[in-house]
Amino acid sequence: MSRRRCVLRCEGKSPLYALPKAEPQRSQWLRFIFPSVPSTVPNVVLCARHFTEDSFRNRAQFNAGFSQLLLLKDGALPTLCGPAGDSGSQPHVTHGRPTDTTPIPVDARAETTACRPRRQKRHCPAPVSLGDVNHHKDTMGWLSSATATGEAQEKTEESKGQACMQQTHGETSMMTENTQGGTRTVRKQQEEAEALKKQKQQECLTPDRSLLNCGRLTPEAVHYSTVPKYFEYCTGFSYDQYNHLCAFFGLPRSAHAPQSEVPLTFLRSTKSVKSMPLRVQFLLVLMKLRNNFDVKDLAFRFQVDPPSVSIIFRSWIPYLYNKLGQIPTWPHRDIIASQMPTDYKNEYPTTFAILDCTEIKSYSEHKSAGKCLIACDPRGSVMFVSNLFGGTVSDRDVFNQCGITAQLKNLIMCGYLHKGDALMAQKGFLLDTDVKKLGLKLDVSPTAKSRTQTCSMGTQTTKTAAKHRVLVDRAIGKIKKFKIVSNRVSHTGLKNINEIWFVVSMLSNFQPHIA
Repeated sequence: MSRRRCVLRCEGKSPLYALPKAEPQRSQWLRFIFPSVPSTVPNVVLCARHFTEDSFRNRAQFNAGFSQLLLLKDGALPTLCGPAGDSGSQPHVTHGRPTDTTPIPVDARAETTACRPRRQKRHCPAPVSLGDVNHHKDTMGWLSSATATGEAQEKTEESKGQACMQQTHGETSMMTENTQGGTRTVRKQQEEAEALKKQKQQECLTPDRSLLNCGRLTPEAVHYSTVPKYFEYCTGFSYDQYNHLCAFFGLPRSAHAPQSEVPLTFLRSTKSVKSMPLRVQFLLVLMKLRNNFDVKDLAFRFQVDPPSVSIIFRSWIPYLYNKLGQIPTWPHRDIIASQMPTDYKNEYPTTFAILDCTEIKSYSEHKSAGKCLIACDPRGSVMFVSNLFGGTVSDRDVFNQCGITAQLKNLIMCGYLHKGDALMAQKGFLLDTDVKKLGLKLDVSPTAKSRTQTCSMGTQTTKTAAKHRVLVDRAIGKIKKFKIVSNRVSHTGLKNINEIWFVVSMLSNFQPHIA
């Protein structure tokens, strides 16, 4: 079975559209396709090349690859004739069906005939008959003894003959010059045809940039994609949350809002970096953090060169780190108590933080990228995140060296915590002595290895502690949904891994709460 083809015989693949059923749109389509509308209308289709860009509903999404169907607007009419907008191409209809044989119009024949080089006319001298020559010889012999009048007549005839010979020689030389001029004209036309042929071959080898340019990826293109929740998949946030983040970081909240100033400093400025709007750059950074897309992948999606992608990402991370570092993440104990879940508040009313350690993997199988400490509130919001510590280090060493002890002292001095308040951690932390020195208490939940033994002993306190300590595990899991830290970190990514870890940890607070 042959593939359906555009009625105007367009080459190549392009979306096809059948005739509309509603009037008067159907009649307007038929008048566009046929010079005279046949009585029996065949089952024909038109391709997308005959419609203008504003005739489609999802042109940008289709070019970017986010939609498989190119949809026409209601009431769209074809206005571009021929495979590439040529108004001279119309189908030839035989018995109500289009055929591939199209007769050449009279005007086209006239143009074809006019383009052919005209053959030069030869200018030959008038022929002299043989009888005239013989008669001339007889007359010359018979007049050998004529009078002086006859001699004068003979001289006159000779002068006429010389004039005729000169005229014949002039016409012959003119004919030669005309023939040479015609040869030069034909040669020049052949050279122009050869040059035009080479130009067409070069155009076939060189790709059309208008076909390759699918359009730069923008927040609006991702938001209006036909894929459900595609924006949240790419960034971890909804489109409205993304706009709120733009406002927080000093970016325009919409595509039409002007950008008055650039709040960050780029490591190096390129043409692609200058031309890309800051909202689009922020989308690129979030997609890199969320899905850890490769640099070449992002360069193709955003229509920039790979070095510009690296410049944008390495310039944005310090800016996000400094901006998020200015947020006070540890609230007052009264605020934490007012936001506690009911079950948690009934069982642990004075436990305001849950602690745990986690590791980030590296490409080395026998070595981790680092271990850090995280403290979250009873709703799962991150209140403290430490730097990563490499090598073999215990949880207790991380607690004493990460700086949380100094922060807890300051919180007690400022009244954000009171002496006697509690922290929750795993049993393996072994922090009783260190926490008591600060004037706080430690609620311990069993580890995975000792949970069965502890539960068999029937200790209700450890059961409830284990139930609530899961909140910090879920908070860590929400952070590691940013694949840039959940995947194995390369050696080049370790240079600014502390900044990246802090950024994704704080960005998780802008997402919905766990509890």
